[in-house]
Amino acid sequence: MASPIVQHSIFYRLLQYTTYVLLLAVAYYQTGCSDPVVEPDASLTYYDAADYDGDRLATDWFDVMNDCVRLTPGFTDPVAARAYGYAGITFYESVVYGFPDNKSLVGQINGLTSVPRPDTTNKRFQWSVVANAAMAELLRGLFANAPSAVKKKIDSLEKKNLDERRALVFEDAMVDRSVEYGKKFGAAMLEFAKDDGGDNADKNLFPTDYKLPDTKGTWVPTPPDNKTTPMLPTWGNNRPFVLTTNNPLDGIDPGAFPDFSTDKNSAFYQAANAVYTKVKSVKQDKRFVINYWKDTEGETATQAGHIISIVNQLLRTNKFRLDFTAKLYAQLGIAMNDGCIACWSAKYKYPLMRPITYIQQNIDKSWNNTTITDPMITPPTPEYISGQTLQAIACFDIIRNAFGEAYFFVDRTYVPKGVPEREYSTFSKVTAEIISAQEYSGIHYKFSIDAAQTMGHAIATSINTKIKFENPQAQ
Repeated sequence: MASPIVQHSIFYRLLQYTTYVLLLAVAYYQTGCSDPVVEPDASLTYYDAADYDGDRLATDWFDVMNDCVRLTPGFTDPVAARAYGYAGITFYESVVYGFPDNKSLVGQINGLTSVPRPDTTNKRFQWSVVANAAMAELLRGLFANAPSAVKKKIDSLEKKNLDERRALVFEDAMVDRSVEYGKKFGAAMLEFAKDDGGDNADKNLFPTDYKLPDTKGTWVPTPPDNKTTPMLPTWGNNRPFVLTTNNPLDGIDPGAFPDFSTDKNSAFYQAANAVYTKVKSVKQDKRFVINYWKDTEGETATQAGHIISIVNQLLRTNKFRLDFTAKLYAQLGIAMNDGCIACWSAKYKYPLMRPITYIQQNIDKSWNNTTITDPMITPPTPEYISGQTLQAIACFDIIRNAFGEAYFFVDRTYVPKGVPEREYSTFSKVTAEIISAQEYSGIHYKFSIDAAQTMGHAIATSINTKIKFENPQAQ
């Protein structure tokens, strides 16, 4: 059976020819007609939507979103993941009524009981214009605290996309109603996001009224910042998209780690000592890989943005229909959002101290004492589990399902920063590299990384099982 890429590429060629013929026919027929009375169909518009929108509209918007995350204060990993989640769902749902073979997410996403629906009675919509307006409206709301330069990027892309499409579409009335519906839809998604528990979290990352239990082995502040309150301690209470509301660990709880102990013969001591030994063995080549996948917030678009950047590059290597790209961004957004909620739920259910603390107290008092020598700065959160591992596994499971396992690509995400590109022949090699970077980073025990892998696979499976993107009535 042909891979998804080949299937889409073949379909694209057929659609390209068919759409070209229809374009000539419609142009001839509609002389003097300003607003055709037709229902929305899978070809979306009179021009080649597969070529124009599959590798441009979506990727351009998610490129700008990466800039938004990178440049807006407070967009830490969970906050960024939430934003990508709503962006993915918004992009998909804003165009879903233009694809009869696709199914709405209403009733499938927790709390999403209704959305504005387009009035297609004797009316046609230009669905890429809808998506363009919806994404602009959503990003303005999600990044309301962004610097003015970021807001200008949103405005500029919205205008560029609209101007290009208005020049290519015969009917101004169709474009105008598409813009109106897109803005209405984007505003509705912002309203939906307001009561999920994460709204405006970027303004209060370290709530001072939160207290951790004072028990043996519990997280304590870590250098260099030594934040007295851990970051986003209630994030695990947020409403997830597909995981169980109020209990996101239902069915995927990683369970307890080895009993905390300072005995040198204990499993816990050995786990901490393994971190100590690995970090001391790190050479320059390994340090480069660790730095490559560090994805530091504020300097980058976080790990979620790095994954989105890779997907953008993948989508630009071939021609894909708008529905293919929209589904992929929706799946990834759900995985990112729910993955962070589940991870944070575990972190504060099992608020374990970080390796840097344990090593200083029980193995080597001089460890990172005067300056940080670990390859990564320890994040200001409890250790269990590894969020980057979980997110990488869940997202690349989804990417693998879309593109196939054996897919050569070059990641150029950080080339503009002077970092060399990296080549991969399979997606498993990417996740193996990320996991290795976590193991040598000094911030996680191996049992935490192992548990995160299991949870990541489970979250990807849950998305594939619970969310139906194909409309059975159209089969």
